[in-house]
Amino acid sequence: MSEVDPLAELPPKIAKHTDSYYDLLDVSYNAQTETIKQAYRNKIRQYHPDTSNDPHAEEITFALNRAVDTLTTRHERMLYNELGHQEYHETRSATNTDTTDGSDSDEDVYRSSIYDLITLAKVQTYSDEVWWRILIQTNGFKLFVGVVISIAMLFSVLLVI
Repeated sequence: MSEVDPLAELPPKIAKHTDSYYDLLDVSYNAQTETIKQAYRNKIRQYHPDTSNDPHAEEITFALNRAVDTLTTRHERMLYNELGHQEYHETRSATNTDTTDGSDSDEDVYRSSIYDLITLAKVQTYSDEVWWRILIQTNGFKLFVGVVISIAMLFSVLLVI
């Protein structure tokens, strides 16, 4: 089942200024998780269907919920940043996965990790596979990659000497 892009459903008054979830929440690309959550709380107070008279309140609230779910989950945010809004949404619709797993939504700071290095190395083709996503997110995998990199650096130093 293909899902409609939340930003495509926004009313014209908001859509003309909104190209990404960052624009919707009015936060910067490198905003910390707490800043994103605070921006979400401010916007949801303004547009929640129970308190707003805006005829498009439901569409705006849906888009705000998708934005905060994506941008406060480290893995989803990384994919969103790498792919951009349109490609991210097309990928998510095609794989029909939920972004609200909450596994790392309590991160206070958006930090680089081994997974960042992997995505920069363009191992992205495997990210749609559930087993690969689970493997990459485990601490054991991160430790393994760190050990392999350390051993490679040690051997390169020994070869130079």
